[in-house]
Amino acid sequence: MTVSTEVDHNEYTGNGVTTSFPYTFRVFKESDLVVQVFDLDENIAVLALDTDYTVTGAGGYNGGNVILSKALANGYQISISRELPVTQETDLRNQGKFFAEVHEDAFDKLTMLIQQVRSWFSLALRKPSFVANYYNALNNYIRNLKDPVNPQDASTKNYVDSTVLSNIDHTIRVPDSYIDPLPPLAQLEGSIIGIANGKPVPFPVPSGTAADVFNQLASGEDGKGDALISVKQPFISSFIRTQHDKNSDFISAKDFGATGDGKLHQLSEVFSTLTAAQMVYPFVTSLTQSFDYAGIQAAINTGRNVFIPGGNAYFVNDTIKMNTSATVYGECNNIINRSGTFISVIGNKACFHYGESFASGNIENLYIFYDQNGIDYPTDAATNDGKIGILINGGETSPGLIRIKNVDIDGAWWGVYDDSGNYMSRLEHVWVRRSRGGFYKNTGTTIHYESCYVMGGVCAWYLTNLLSGQMTNCAADKMTVNSNASIGQSAIYLSNCHGFLISGFDGEANVINNNSALEVAFMTFDNSTVSIVGAVGSGNKLKTSFGGSNGIVDFYRAINGSRVKMLNCKDSFDGTPIAFEGMAGYPSFIHTDATSQVDADNCRFQAPAGGTPTISTVSTGNVNYTNCITSGVIAGGYVENKNANGLQVPTVYTDKGTKSVNANVASVLFTLPNSEGVYDVNVWVSGGGANYAISFLVIYDGTTAMIQTLKTAAFLTASASERDISITSSGTTTVTWSYLKKS
Repeated sequence: MTVSTEVDHNEYTGNGVTTSFPYTFRVFKESDLVVQVFDLDENIAVLALDTDYTVTGAGGYNGGNVILSKALANGYQISISRELPVTQETDLRNQGKFFAEVHEDAFDKLTMLIQQVRSWFSLALRKPSFVANYYNALNNYIRNLKDPVNPQDASTKNYVDSTVLSNIDHTIRVPDSYIDPLPPLAQLEGSIIGIANGKPVPFPVPSGTAADVFNQLASGEDGKGDALISVKQPFISSFIRTQHDKNSDFISAKDFGATGDGKLHQLSEVFSTLTAAQMVYPFVTSLTQSFDYAGIQAAINTGRNVFIPGGNAYFVNDTIKMNTSATVYGECNNIINRSGTFISVIGNKACFHYGESFASGNIENLYIFYDQNGIDYPTDAATNDGKIGILINGGETSPGLIRIKNVDIDGAWWGVYDDSGNYMSRLEHVWVRRSRGGFYKNTGTTIHYESCYVMGGVCAWYLTNLLSGQMTNCAADKMTVNSNASIGQSAIYLSNCHGFLISGFDGEANVINNNSALEVAFMTFDNSTVSIVGAVGSGNKLKTSFGGSNGIVDFYRAINGSRVKMLNCKDSFDGTPIAFEGMAGYPSFIHTDATSQVDADNCRFQAPAGGTPTISTVSTGNVNYTNCITSGVIAGGYVENKNANGLQVPTVYTDKGTKSVNANVASVLFTLPNSEGVYDVNVWVSGGGANYAISFLVIYDGTTAMIQTLKTAAFLTASASERDISITSSGTTTVTWSYLKKS
């Protein structure tokens, strides 16, 4: 036989009388049936074979009956279904008999199992079609559903009921089954609500009543609200003012729409068109501009001092123009552990810009941040050179009296870039870190940097054309100075700066690298007059791999007629000389050209140590020492000592050395320093007696040197060419020389 029907279950409804219910499909045995009863409370009970019911017709092909032990109650439902064990019980043996009926039973069971699985599948919640975008519950309940969490989660009846009830419990309501909705808000403005003819209607508020007063106080219209509240300071001679007038003393960026909630909110979130946005913010140019930018700019445009509260970040994606003389100030920020209000700048833009159309303006207590994704400092000009924390470029009409205080600038191309001629400006406690450059200033007078700090980057200060400038207690650490990236080939570069004072300066862990055959220094003074008091450092390093004039690398450099006075300075506060790394080159702690001069008083300097340089010097050029402690070669200049009583010794020892000379050839022993005066020179043959020594005076007038012989030698004669002093010997020998500056 075959399985000729797809039916594998039957359902019936009880009438309180019937006990016998037919099943219309084939089963192999009685236990293949599952009988369930569904009562009026929607409970499902599974009946037990031979206890709650018996079965007839099992093993046949046309079904049979399920006979209950008692009549099925009226309205109850009964389900009779076939459930077979998922097994294969037909055993065919070699040489056995091949009965068709055995095979049919096996195939029938497989078909029944497929029908069984399909029946179970039909109980699942399903889509009506592969292309449908919904599930069809076929008018059945879905129970045991978890309470929703996300906006699109399905909701249970209990959840909806409880939520609606909670909302209703917070409303004013009537016990009636229906009440008309309120009139439009425009009709309710300034009115109280009453009931007329069973409908809510607005009634004008009688003037002078409590309701009228409350309405007036709650209004934001001019002349109402806080304009009706009087305040007075609790002191003698204080005057009564309105709260509205007092509120104008204090301007917050949040009063103008800035959020500072740590999220980027574009104007398009509120305004559908640029025209609509410009009705509120006339200066905006795009709906992509942020509310934080627009709110801060609108507050500054009032011309009043502007407070930017702390909290989370303000996201600014356009440059804020300091176009009034306002002071913009933040506050200590404990939420994000920053020293000031956090402003995150998006894009290759300056954060604040001082232009030409104002007199002054201050910025205080801000943290200006450019996200550089973890790199040490930006290097790609194409995508970063507009990232300037504070830009000042007003030209001849630029402002004066600017004060920038307690500002932290992180990740910029320049921290503060000032290309204007402003004067009497002061920068206090400004920290520029992880930025390519720190402070740029071109032209101005009375510019003061106090307790400013640059950490990382290639240039800390680049200052040109300044008069009466000053750096007090400043520092530059971890700079990567190199000759092809650092502007002016220096971490600190002063050009045409006069009357400039550096008082208290610390430089640590800086690397000064001549990496392209150009002289490079930590500090360079170019045509400048500078005093340095109390400069120290630690852990600094000079590097080069070039030889000859291409391998010069310095810590201090003076060029083009500069005059530098150093007082109470040290090369390192822990006594360790500056390190040198390289296999050639000329590392020098101080280097001047022929036109410049450095005077050091009460300082301690050492020649750079390490590597294999051609020569390492404490100083090269016109560097003059008074009461200093030095260690290493001093090439040029003079050293002036004082006795225990502080009295100046009349003669000065300058230099000494040895020289191998060939017979009958003038050999240059040394070059006089570029210092006018009389030098006492002694030259003698190494290991020779008095007859092999010559003494003479060299008189140098700044242009030429003249020799006056004091004692002759049998085989030695002296000569001078400009500042070069030479000796001629009758035989090949080695001579030792020394000179003292007598006046």
